[in-house]
Amino acid sequence: MKIKNIFQLMIMLLVSSALVSCSGGFKTKNINGSEIEIDGYRGTTIDNLIIPATIKNKKVTSISTSFSGLVYSNIGLPSTIKNIGTADLLGTHDMYFDGTIEEWCDIEIADTAQTSNYNYDEYPKFYILDSNGSKEFNNNKYSELIHLVIPNSIVEIGQYAFFRNYSLESVTIGSNVKTIGKEAFATNRNYTHLKEVFLGQSVEEVKQRAFEGCNKIDTLVLNEGLKILGNQCFYGLASLSTIVVPSTITKLGSSIFEHPISIYYRGNQAEWDAIEKENDSISVASLYYYSESEPIDTGNYWHYDNDNKPIAW
Repeated sequence: MKIKNIFQLMIMLLVSSALVSCSGGFKTKNINGSEIEIDGYRGTTIDNLIIPATIKNKKVTSISTSFSGLVYSNIGLPSTIKNIGTADLLGTHDMYFDGTIEEWCDIEIADTAQTSNYNYDEYPKFYILDSNGSKEFNNNKYSELIHLVIPNSIVEIGQYAFFRNYSLESVTIGSNVKTIGKEAFATNRNYTHLKEVFLGQSVEEVKQRAFEGCNKIDTLVLNEGLKILGNQCFYGLASLSTIVVPSTITKLGSSIFEHPISIYYRGNQAEWDAIEKENDSISVASLYYYSESEPIDTGNYWHYDNDNKPIAW
């Protein structure tokens, strides 16, 4: 009986070691016969945290940990990654991604548990693999992601896709993107550099807190066809003073703006009144309704000037 019990224990230990093991310092789990997940690191300090593309001849496709407690300077991610288990991994160290913008946008990123803001002597940067780049890391060349152009091949920007991406100065959304996900561009307002956002013609929904904290943006022109603005999607944009809202909007979430702003609405008052709104959704300094020609009746109306900028009649 004792021999049988010992044999069963050995089998259990072998199965356990097959499911969770260490390789090159990384703790791993098998996902299937060809993919593996990293869920920790055995150690407390490493110079550069380089996530390998393969471990034990299996593709590394998932990271389920933020490596909390591990002291390191930079992190490198392979293009094989398809899932990041926590957004806490982002915006804490310089990050180097061995892939394209399309491949980065294809990664699914889970919710963050981080509730406090980081304080940096120098904010972390995000780099994309670029054979002509000026930054060298791990025997490759990279370019800092400053002017982001989402290609037309992308139809959705997932949640946390560019979370705490402090290097960004401008974002141009591709013409086929329909959804901008939860906290996709949310950031710490003390370190953000994002000043310009250009939405593509197909965006239908901007989800909650998508641009929260991007406080250097002073003007936004939202595309016709946009239907839903989620809760706090433009909250914390302290410099925002003017926004052009399309007539296609059907729903406005709560606390979209942090402070009163001038809204230039491309519809009329009846259409504005018909929009589904949360009780505290809009802080309005001035609300203008669009009129291509100078209106005869009194009221707040606007049109585009010769420089294609909104201006009151």
